[in-house]
Amino acid sequence: MALVDRIVQAFEALGGRATYSELYDYLEKNTNAPLPRTWKDNVRGRIEEHSSDSNAFNHRRDLFYSVLGKGSGVWGLRNRLQKSPVAIDIEEQVNDLKIGDGNAKPAKIETETTRIIRDTIMTKQLKLIYQYKCQICNKAILLYKSQYAEAHHLRPLGGVHRGPDDAGNILIVCPNHHVEFDYGAIAVHPVEMTVIHIDSNYSLTGKPVLFHPLHKINELNLAYHIDNVFQGN
Repeated sequence: MALVDRIVQAFEALGGRATYSELYDYLEKNTNAPLPRTWKDNVRGRIEEHSSDSNAFNHRRDLFYSVLGKGSGVWGLRNRLQKSPVAIDIEEQVNDLKIGDGNAKPAKIETETTRIIRDTIMTKQLKLIYQYKCQICNKAILLYKSQYAEAHHLRPLGGVHRGPDDAGNILIVCPNHHVEFDYGAIAVHPVEMTVIHIDSNYSLTGKPVLFHPLHKINELNLAYHIDNVFQGN
């Protein structure tokens, strides 16, 4: 089996994306033959040669993409990127549901709704490195053939808050914890990086918040959320 195919196989086993260190570890543990001295350089070379995100791209097979941009050392399978979850309007899914005796449809009225859907490349990348798991409860919501999570801005965007739309101001959370953050029921201690809640008996109080090494949160935004949004002491 060619090296590039073994790399693809490794990414598949690792969930479609991995850091170089995770990839090296998997290949080393799952390769029977002795590895040459330069094997890690060869792995990096094959990835870059097969990725249009790299300046070294020189192959018609565009197999890999850079999850967090050039130089981050985090790569994924491009065919998995094409299958990433997208925003779903639930109302569209229930329009044709039948009720009552199974024959009648609900009456319809025309309405005009303005919705802001914010799912930038950056937030998609953050969701990918957390594998769509909530940083508070470590759970992911499973949809049909996909997973779902939301991006919460600690210092709200616009208005009087004028928060930045960058990774240092974002937590990846489930919808339940997103609502609790928005309404000030939950927060993250800016020094201890643990869960704070208005309910002292809340089961996750004091639990360390999950942070990936590639995600650098800005402690000032955590403190801002506590001072201006959080409703507890």
